[in-house]
Amino acid sequence: RVETNFLSYAIDDAQKYPYLASMGIYVFKKDALLDLLKSKYTQLHDFGSEILPRAVLDHSVQ
Repeated sequence: RVETNFLSYAIDDAQKYPYLASMGIYVFKKDALLDLLKSKYTQLHDFGSEILPRAVLDHSVQ
């Protein structure tokens, strides 16, 4: 259950659309990202909670 008061959602809207999305824009060198996904992070599935945090720890990320 998501607290919708701070989102200015009406109760009806919250019940009709019971999901939220977090979106971001990420810029990668294509070859570097493909290399990470194909060789190092093959068992990871979620970009925001698994792949990006590990890339930040393991590599030079700005």
